[in-house]
Amino acid sequence: MDARRRRELEQASGPVEVFNGPAAVAAREFQKSLNVAAAVALTVGDWDAVQVRLLADPAAELTEHLIAAHGPAGEYSFSVKNYPSPRNPRTSGIVPWALLHSIQQAADARR
Repeated sequence: MDARRRRELEQASGPVEVFNGPAAVAAREFQKSLNVAAAVALTVGDWDAVQVRLLADPAAELTEHLIAAHGPAGEYSFSVKNYPSPRNPRTSGIVPWALLHSIQQAADARR
C-alpha cells in the first residue's frame, strides 16, 4: 500500500474499502492480514473463485469475518466477530487457534 493510501485510511472517519478481488491477489497484497481468506481459498481449492472484500472501519471494536458461499446445494453465510488480541491488536486472539483447528480437521478428513 502506498503512502497516500495509508494516510487516507488513517484519516478515515467511516468504513473504507481497502480491497475487493480474488483471494490469490489478496494473499499477495495483504500477507499478514487475510489468513481467514487464505484458509477459505485452501478449503475451496481455488484461489481465484474466492472473492475477498477488506474494509477498514475506525469505529469497529471487533474484527469481523463474514463468509458467504453458494452452490448447487444452497446458500450459506456466517459471521465471526472477535476482539483484537491484547498482545497483537492487528489480529484476534482466537483466529490462529481456529485456523489450526480447521487445518487439522481437513487433514484428518483426507486420511
